[in-house]
Amino acid sequence: MDYRRDRAGLPVYMAGMLFDAARDLMKLTPSQPPTPEELFDRFLAWTARAFGRLDPPPAPGLDQLGF
Repeated sequence: MDYRRDRAGLPVYMAGMLFDAARDLMKLTPSQPPTPEELFDRFLAWTARAFGRLDPPPAPGLDQLGF
């Protein structure tokens, strides 16, 4: 899907991917999961920069994601 004209769609899609990845990583590496900041940077921070936002909101903690 092309997200050039859908500024809200790409971050929403990537947030879903972040949630799936966090769930999978908790199963695969429960003793050393990535930090919420690492997950946010990998999945969402670049989308904010791509659309001209320099200061993305802070990432939620894994406990806020249901873990």
